[in-house]
Formats: sequence, structure tokens, C-alpha cells
Amino acid sequence: MKYAASVVAMLVYAAPLYVASNGGALASKRDRDDVTQDYIRSMRLLQNTSRGVGDLVLVYKRVTTLAGHTSRVAELLEAVGRLASGDALATARDLYLRNVSSSAQLASQAGGKALGSNPSNAALAMTKSLSGCVPLDELGVPAPRRLRAPRGGAAEPAIRFDRVALDAPDGTPLVRGLTFDVAVGKSVMVMGPNGSGKSSLLRVLAGLWPLQGGTIETPADPDDVFYLSQRPHLVQGTLRDQLLYPLPPRAVWRQATPAARVDFGRSWTPSARARAVASMPPRQMEERLEAALEAVGLDYLLARVGGNGGADAGKPGAPVTARGWDQVQPWTETLSGGEKQRLAMARLLFHAPRFAVLDECTSAVSADGERELYAAAAEAGITTLSVAHRPALKKFHALAVHFDGSQVGLGYSLEKL
Repeated sequence: MKYAASVVAMLVYAAPLYVASNGGALASKRDRDDVTQDYIRSMRLLQNTSRGVGDLVLVYKRVTTLAGHTSRVAELLEAVGRLASGDALATARDLYLRNVSSSAQLASQAGGKALGSNPSNAALAMTKSLSGCVPLDELGVPAPRRLRAPRGGAAEPAIRFDRVALDAPDGTPLVRGLTFDVAVGKSVMVMGPNGSGKSSLLRVLAGLWPLQGGTIETPADPDDVFYLSQRPHLVQGTLRDQLLYPLPPRAVWRQATPAARVDFGRSWTPSARARAVASMPPRQMEERLEAALEAVGLDYLLARVGGNGGADAGKPGAPVTARGWDQVQPWTETLSGGEKQRLAMARLLFHAPRFAVLDECTSAVSADGERELYAAAAEAGITTLSVAHRPALKKFHALAVHFDGSQVGLGYSLEKL
């Protein structure tokens, strides 16, 4: 209606020009310039009026959005007030029941039968579970356990999932009884629709989310597992620092006192591989850095960013400082999405851990480039637990875990590749 009114108004304002063009009464009283001036003034007023009416019609959407934000802020302040009151358990239980869906049911491990056919029974079971009144094994979910393999053991390091349970943030059960191993040289690929629990699995593995049920075992050395997310973290520093992360930037390490370095080593407990990287001679380190950049197709960054040597950057035989390693750039703005993910993969290749947990870390890279990155990781001897969608990546994995997101049965299936 808004546009129809504008069209009709334009015709009304334009009619006098055409009617009076043959010497009518209007043309005899006012010349054509005056008529055109009035027409332009009227059209501007009409446009402003039309714009105002449109904003008025759509203002309810803005009011609705503002009301939603206000409600969330009010709930946040209320939750903070309850937590400050001291009854944290009751607050957590109340928030859990408020956010859980009305049809949420805890599926049992065997057969996926619901524990409670109606929402009230399911909510009661969840309430008892949160308050500690009912053990998890009575709800069909094994008690959560996080294990770390003993140091110096004879067994090969691996990432193991044994009867793991995953729930959505709203309490909806996603996966029950998830069991598989990520052994050295046997990469695993996790596939499934959005909201089926893929990223939840990796968050639980990393310790960002609590384990709800089952057992997760990780290698004895924490540095044997390297995590890469879909949005890489780029530090403020040089190009060298981007690949050295999570090690401290080179400038920070040089300025630290020997005592501070010892304290850092005690608190972080770096692996032998990390200590070897930190103590590597500069020339050897930068050769390894350059090899990692070449493997992911980013060696041109050395010439692009320049260095302290200016025009000599990237030339054969140029000093190290002229090859771009020490150049500081706003990397989050300078690099594209695909370049950021490639740089994160170069970081992975430089550190060369035993295992890499990849959460769609190549989604912004082309299909051909993605295959090259996974091939480089496999050539470097890195075993991956990957969340990905492209079937072409199956050839780099020995097992595929399919999450169906159906909330029926166990919620997953295994495919040997």
C-alpha cells in the first residue's frame, strides 16, 4: 500500500505539467519553471512523507527486538542476584528447568527409550539429577569420568570416548552411549546436521563444557592434543608470533628473566616438543616456519608484509629480518577468512602434535584447498578428530561418526572408511 500511494501521488503531481503543456489556463498564469519548481518541492515532501509512514509501519519490529533484549537483561540481573544470595544450587536448578524444552526427555542408553512419557516426569527426573537425589546410572547415563593416560605407559596414546552422553544447552538429549577411539594414525571424522551435537562433543572434550555422562580419556601429555576452531585466534604481534602461538611471542620470551622462564615452565608444564621449539636456533626455527607456510600455500605472506629490510623482503640471501617475520600487522583485518584458516593450519603443522581436534577449521577454504590442508596434516603424521561436511575428506579418515540429530535411539552411527 505504501508504494501504491506513492505512485498515485506522483501521477497527481505530474498531471498539471501535461495538461497545461498545450497552452491551458495553468500555463498562462505561471510559466513552466514555476510549475517544475513546485513539482520538485512536492515530490521531496512526498518522499519524506512516504519514508516516515514506512518507518512508522515497521516500528513495531524494533519495539519487539528492544523488548526481547530488555527481557534477557532482566533475566540476567535476576540470575546474578540469586547467585549472590548464596543458594547457587536452587538457582541452577530453576534456570535449567526454565530453559529445558517441554518435550525434553532423557533417553536411556539401551534402545533409546524415553525415561518419562510426559514432560512433567522428565522435568522431575532432571530436577532430581541436578540436586543429586538420583544417581546418573539410574537415569540410564553412566557417571561422568575424565581420565588421562599414565605417563610412560606402554600403550599408544589415544583419545577415547566410552558411553558418552551429550545434551543440547536446553536439555534436549542428542547422543547416548557414544563409543569410539581416535588412535594414532586412525583419524576420525564427525558429520551431521546443525544442532546434532558435533561442536558440543569437542567442547566437552576440551573441558569447556562439563561432561554429562560416560568416560573420556586423553593422552598423558596435554600438548599432544591441539585444538583449531572455525574462527582462528590471531594474536597481536608479528607473523612469527602467529605460528608460535600458544607459545609466548618471541619478544616477550627474550625480555623475560631466567627466573620468569622457569616459573612459566612450571605453571605451563610444556612437553618435550614445546621445549624443543622454544629453544630452537633462530635460523632453524624460521626454516621450519617457512616450510609450514609453504605447506598451506601462504609463503607469499613473507613478501606481502615485507619486513625491516623493505625492498629486500623475500629475496634470496636476504637477512632474516628482511623476510617479513618481524612485521606487525592488524592480522584480523589484513587476512581474508580463508587465509586466517590456512594460517591456523600452518600453526598446527609447525607444532606437529600427535592429535588435532578440528572444528570446521577449513570451512572458508575451497574444496581443493581443503584437501591439500588435510593431506599436509596427514603427511606430517598428525591424527585428526575432524568436524567437517564435505564427503571428499573421508579419504583422510579411518572412521566416520554420523550424528543424526533425531533424538531417537542413540543419536549416532559409525561408518568404517
